Amino acid sequence: MNEQEIIAKQEESGNALLYLMKMGMFFHAYGAAAYALSHVHYRVIEKLRCHGVKLVTAGFPVSRLSHVIEKIKEVGGKVNVVSDNIVEFSDVDTSMVKAEHQLGVENILKIIRDYDLSNSTPLGAINFIARLQETLKKQ
Repeated sequence: MNEQEIIAKQEESGNALLYLMKMGMFFHAYGAAAYALSHVHYRVIEKLRCHGVKLVTAGFPVSRLSHVIEKIKEVGGKVNVVSDNIVEFSDVDTSMVKAEHQLGVENILKIIRDYDLSNSTPLGAINFIARLQETLKKQ
């Protein structure tokens, strides 16, 4: 499976099912899954692919998979399938996806209210603010 197939599969499920895909020594999340990982303190970045296509992604080393699975469970997510190359998970907030498309004062306030600051590291909080600023700059 490639990046576009993973994104299409997620969108077909209405982003209810999210996927991590192993590529080399890293697991990558795309689209809504990348935003879901932002809730477990991973940075979301935009990559420019060929033909000017923007791809939202987040990733981590294979060695961190068990840690990420635990973090997904801690935020109320469910890990449905774990194989050598694919991890399917669900029930993790993807609100940043929605906010990027329809950002308004109410959405900004909701995102800030929903952020779990008490369980965040200082670096995680800084990254949260940086992602929010990046989103606001795009508007």
